[in-house]
Amino acid sequence: MTSELYFNGATAFPILLESIQSAKRTLHIQMFIWREDNIGIVLAKCVLDAADRGVKITLSKDLIGGIFEHAEEHRLSLFHPKLPPLLAFKSAVLAVGYPMKGKPSKVIRTLHPLAHALLHHPNVQMTYQVCQNDHSKFFIIDDEILCMGGINVEEKEFTSDLLGRPYHDFMVFLHSETLVSQFKTCLEQGKTQCKSSQGVTFIMNRFRHGQKHFQAKSDLLALINKAQTILHIVMAYIGDPQITQAIVSATQRGVCVMLYTPKYANLQNDLNRYHLSHLFKSCSKNLTLYLCADMIHGKLVWIDENEVTFGSTNLNKQAMETLQELNILYSAVNFGHKTNLQKAIQRIQERSICVSSSKQIAYRPFVAWIESLA
Repeated sequence: MTSELYFNGATAFPILLESIQSAKRTLHIQMFIWREDNIGIVLAKCVLDAADRGVKITLSKDLIGGIFEHAEEHRLSLFHPKLPPLLAFKSAVLAVGYPMKGKPSKVIRTLHPLAHALLHHPNVQMTYQVCQNDHSKFFIIDDEILCMGGINVEEKEFTSDLLGRPYHDFMVFLHSETLVSQFKTCLEQGKTQCKSSQGVTFIMNRFRHGQKHFQAKSDLLALINKAQTILHIVMAYIGDPQITQAIVSATQRGVCVMLYTPKYANLQNDLNRYHLSHLFKSCSKNLTLYLCADMIHGKLVWIDENEVTFGSTNLNKQAMETLQELNILYSAVNFGHKTNLQKAIQRIQERSICVSSSKQIAYRPFVAWIESLA
């Protein structure tokens, strides 16, 4: 098995497009956000071209993602120009709560021709009008390549958001028919933990037969609890009480915890800062908190600079309790990714301030409370 690790959409998307352009038989896509912006249109055209040359495509796009597509950035959704009334209301509230310079005042309600073509193509089987609460993101190409991580299909992952902030995120390409087969079997059987024969474990939150089978929380707690020397956490959002307590306990037993998070999160910023403030005050030593000027969208936990897990799973309550998620776990040392991970974290540090006082993570209590209700 071979693998490549990427740290943003600018490096990952060209490789992904190349892989799809080379697809000969099948393409399976699971996506939470797919915006009608430059990269969204380019990728859709690439997928349509694959369908035109006979590639059989299975595409699942979660309707819940439309809430954020309508509320953020240019407010363009490739597959969901119109939302059901309840979701449209939630999106409108979100749009008001998170104003952004340059954001349009209205949502464009027409379906893009590329989306229409994909929805009606005989080689495309698509699920897009269902609220699956599926926050995972992955591509399977010809049953030989698995591409997964935290990167959505949106321009801000490729260049920057409307505020000009680059995004930090993670995506891995795994080349192995055996691994892909084992991963697909896990999905089909609704398993929540899948240990492959090639040193990779998939950690999942899945719904099966109407029941929640969520593995992410217990596995992440176990990983944090086993840390002995150093724990790097690169995370968009935090807040699950048990995860937070595990981080506090790690510092108390002498583990050096390095937490990297956005200075201003694109969503639930005050709630995020509330949890950061309480975590900072609870850890009198051994916690170093970095607030990054860029948007950290990644969800990575790196234990003792060996075992690393990342994917779609944030360390907040939504990820632990309500969302279907997908993470990968493996040895960064065995896969030869240690140096690249160190370089990625160094780049984040260079764009961050190191918190020395809780005043640097001030928040609005009432807004944080409102955000906690979402």
